[in-house]
Amino acid sequence: MLINHIGVSGGKDSTALLLWAVHESGYDHTSLDVTFCDTENEHQITYDYIRMLSETVWPITTLHPPLGFFALAKKNKRFPSAKARFCTVELKIKPMLAHINTLFAQGNTVRLHSGVRAGESDARSKMLEREFDGNMLCEVYRPLLKWSIADVWAMH
Repeated sequence: MLINHIGVSGGKDSTALLLWAVHESGYDHTSLDVTFCDTENEHQITYDYIRMLSETVWPITTLHPPLGFFALAKKNKRFPSAKARFCTVELKIKPMLAHINTLFAQGNTVRLHSGVRAGESDARSKMLEREFDGNMLCEVYRPLLKWSIADVWAMH
């Protein structure tokens, strides 16, 4: 079965992605798999928002990395910086990859969705809307890539 994976952070773009996937994508709802990676460093408002989305839009599975933000900083004896970006990999990518590998082990094909927009940065403006990710071993689809911020708010 093809699984359409949506990662939700609690931000405006990932919320728009979730709303698009549920209400406008045309995907069979049984194919949707929605997750939130808990860094253990989110504001309570974010946790409340994720819970509200899970209760009213689509069920969201919370993924937990082996170490949260502060434990990871303690282990690395530093906080992350522009030259030491260990948090995203350890707190979001690795738990998501483990989850996707579980889906693969169940015999599924996975399409990973990302809510990035080209207008957010020069690097993102050079991204492709669809590509195969060799690290995740699946297709990455960025349906919001060409959206403006006005498009995001309109989806909300």
